[in-house]
Amino acid sequence: MNRRAARWLAACVPFGLVMAMLAQALSAAAAGTPGPRVRPAAAPPSPSRLASPAAVLPRGWRSSRDREVTVAADAAGLHVLVADEAAGYAWRTVATLGVPGVDTTEWVGQACVTASGTRAVVVYAPRQITNMGAAQGTAALAAVVDLGSGTVTPVAGGFSIAYFSPGCGTGEQTVLSQGGWGEARPGSLDATRLVLIDARTGKTVYAVTERGQVTSPVPYRGQIAAAYGPGLVTIGAGGRVRTLTRTRGAAFRLAPDSAGGLGYQVMAGGQVQVRRYAAGRDQLVGTAPAGSVDLAQVSGHVWVTGPHASGLGRLPAGWRAANVPVLSQVSTGGTLVVTSVASARPQGRGPQAAPGSPWPVQIGAQVISTGKHVAFTVPTGLP
Repeated sequence: MNRRAARWLAACVPFGLVMAMLAQALSAAAAGTPGPRVRPAAAPPSPSRLASPAAVLPRGWRSSRDREVTVAADAAGLHVLVADEAAGYAWRTVATLGVPGVDTTEWVGQACVTASGTRAVVVYAPRQITNMGAAQGTAALAAVVDLGSGTVTPVAGGFSIAYFSPGCGTGEQTVLSQGGWGEARPGSLDATRLVLIDARTGKTVYAVTERGQVTSPVPYRGQIAAAYGPGLVTIGAGGRVRTLTRTRGAAFRLAPDSAGGLGYQVMAGGQVQVRRYAAGRDQLVGTAPAGSVDLAQVSGHVWVTGPHASGLGRLPAGWRAANVPVLSQVSTGGTLVVTSVASARPQGRGPQAAPGSPWPVQIGAQVISTGKHVAFTVPTGLP
């Protein structure tokens, strides 16, 4: 064989092998026998959980008990969403609260988490209630949601859609509010009814009605603490009102702490004071521009959130600060904070969502210890 023929044979052998393999595969397919195995492409990570938890979370995240809880609303109901750090904050819908047959464009409501981190108490209503005057204070529904099993325990009675209801504390009790306008006789719409419930059973511990407006009620040392009249008060099972401390302005955002104290805020001109009452003493924790800080009671712990949170100075023992947007939702163990929740009807080409069907939710969050921002896209339908 001359050199030209050898070069021609060397160039043709790979091509011949390829053709032989192709013929073999075609023959096998025609005979119904399997051809060469092809490894399937790996499925992309779900956008409803962290793609690389170890890259953004603190060490030990796999054994963490931290849990984040939020709610999202659409025409299908108010969805209670939960994500556990040990699962890479994989979001899931544990319950959807609503009433079948109620025609509304959206349900509204809010929730608080008990100290154990195992239950959420939720107040919810059709969106129309916000434009119905008196109904806004008396027509909302309430329920306790087991965050593990998704079991929903309804709580009897109509309640208020208000920023402070429900109010959780350092245990498994919660306060729900009803009514509260002006000055009138107890039992009318111009009085406030407070219901202390045991979230473990959904049963009422006691209920009281007070003349006028009582706001920001929370469980506190076996009673109800609230902003009422010129200061902070406790209200016992028999309706006895005892003043804890007087304030120069209306108190709001009450937050009991694990040391027996009671945090709260008071407006002072263009500033907001963060204060703490404990053992007969009322002290100023710090002052910040109005709207720049907020107090939150999260699973038995007090958090100061907002862009000026760390600027308040030294906080009481057990309190923590996070420089995140005001009204952010801190997780039960303080690892993650939800900074935004937005439901959106599916858009674009392809199948459109049927009327009344759940909408996906965009969740923005931040890892507190590292400051890293993360985002999730979460389907809200139950499995």
